[in-house]
Amino acid sequence: MKFLAILRDSLRETIDTKVFYVMVGLSGLVTLFALGITFRPRPPEEALAWIVNVSVNRKAIDELTQENVEEPDPEQLFRLFIRMAGHAEAYRLLEVKALDDVGRPWESRYRLVLRRSSALQKSPTEVEQDLKSRLGRLSSMRMVEVTDVKPRPYQGRRLGGLPLPGTGGIDYEVTVTPTTATQHVWLHEVRILYGLVPVVEGERSLPLGFALYFVESGLVIGLGGWVAILVSTIITAFFIPNMLRKGTVDMLLVKPIHRPTLLVYKYLGGLLFILLNTAAAVFGVWLVLGLRSDIWATGFLWTILSLTFYFAILYAVSALFGVLTQNPVASILLTCGAWFFLFLVGWGFQLVDQARVREEKAAAREHREPEPQGWFPQTIRVIHSALPRTRDLGLLNEQLLSSELLSASQFTGRELEPTRLNWTETITVSLAFIAVMLGLACWRFSTKDY
Repeated sequence: MKFLAILRDSLRETIDTKVFYVMVGLSGLVTLFALGITFRPRPPEEALAWIVNVSVNRKAIDELTQENVEEPDPEQLFRLFIRMAGHAEAYRLLEVKALDDVGRPWESRYRLVLRRSSALQKSPTEVEQDLKSRLGRLSSMRMVEVTDVKPRPYQGRRLGGLPLPGTGGIDYEVTVTPTTATQHVWLHEVRILYGLVPVVEGERSLPLGFALYFVESGLVIGLGGWVAILVSTIITAFFIPNMLRKGTVDMLLVKPIHRPTLLVYKYLGGLLFILLNTAAAVFGVWLVLGLRSDIWATGFLWTILSLTFYFAILYAVSALFGVLTQNPVASILLTCGAWFFLFLVGWGFQLVDQARVREEKAAAREHREPEPQGWFPQTIRVIHSALPRTRDLGLLNEQLLSSELLSASQFTGRELEPTRLNWTETITVSLAFIAVMLGLACWRFSTKDY
């Protein structure tokens, strides 16, 4: 009951200062923006041509993987899609015929007619096996399932009604059926602002799964998440200093409640306030995008907890500085400084870890011992081991989305170097950091005379 009373006081404080309405308004704007995103499926000829190119015509993908990119960014992926849309190397799609009368094109079976390049000599049996094993496969994912392959001879170019010698060949009739991933890879024209602005210039299209991955990961969790955490840090920085103002703290301290309990309840009240606002924004975007695209990526909902936990780390720092300074502005600046420092440590550790992995691979190829890293990388490792792993939480959000949508590794057709994370260590160290910050804040609050 005491906790509910303090929570009610925090809610009343946010409503009185119009903070509650600001947060609800921001959540509504994010949802409204998502509502303005439109997904229009492209014709089967275009979508299936892309599936053929990306699975059996690999030249554009090979070009991208030769760019020494650790993980392609969205702009590079866009270039990949554009190259693959009009590229043909080994097989050329001649005909597409739907075998089922369904409302959504990715739910139908199709009969494709493919022509093998005459420059690439293979027997019909080898071509059939090649198509059955490779067509529709992207990394470990099956975009479509090949159920039948039949050769169909053609006469080649003709002159005066007679076929020219050496120009004949064999086309292949291929029957494909949809899989659970077909809708995710089906090309869609994606526009924002209610169809006014295309995401990709011109008439280019994107696979639906990647479009959703880009929106949810880049715009909502990336840009939107950073803005939400920054705004939440500014808003909640006033909670504890306002509680410690002369007059307010006097009324609270006469109540039969221990000071540490009072501070922890205030912390949990602010955390619950942010949890509810994050849940409203993420659930609203998830609902709107699900209705728009008919893909319900439930992993996106789990980001509510990860974003709240991320904020809990910063709010613990804010609570300590709020008790020490009793100044909201100072608390905001110091918390943002700590946030930036955690970002630098995570970024530095990533570079150090990537350098170590590259050295280990080089040493294994050259049959030698890896060279030890210097004092600076070791210092980064020590600092990183004692601080909360905010970067790991960002990677967790990406994994939650890529488990149901399409990630960069799937689109490039290669498995990217996985980031080795110890989630038990990450959560334990982060919880210990929160406990230390709150413990110091409670100790200072208990010993200071108000």
